[in-house]
Amino acid sequence: MIPAECTDGVEDFLVIARQCLWVVVVSCLVTGCLGSFADHIPIDPATVAELRRQVPVYSESDVHTRAYVLLQPLSATSCQNKFWDPAPTQEDATDQLRAKAARLGGNGLVHVGCEASGMGMTYVSKNCWTWLTCHGTAIQVTR
Repeated sequence: MIPAECTDGVEDFLVIARQCLWVVVVSCLVTGCLGSFADHIPIDPATVAELRRQVPVYSESDVHTRAYVLLQPLSATSCQNKFWDPAPTQEDATDQLRAKAARLGGNGLVHVGCEASGMGMTYVSKNCWTWLTCHGTAIQVTR
């Protein structure tokens, strides 16, 4: 037999534990409503057009005819944060690369390649249902 004074403490503990559990559950549900944690630069359509003109993606054959300086390797993610968001695209991720290159003073990108999310897994650390990541190197074309 367990004394009555001991069971009162257990019941109080269970009430507190249930309340804490609800706080955790609600917190988890609310974080799903938050935006993406991916490093996404908001770009309006007019800026996208300008970035595409100012920061082109050069192929291997194009870049060999120009003098340039390598600035920095970059990566960018196009993320579908909520079910109703548009699917991630290579164009969005490449535009993100262009914006990052421009911030570094770059006027071009080389060695651009992209990879889609795999095996239907979510990108938990970035809060994405599906994603597409592009990598490239920012360059500054001198002539």
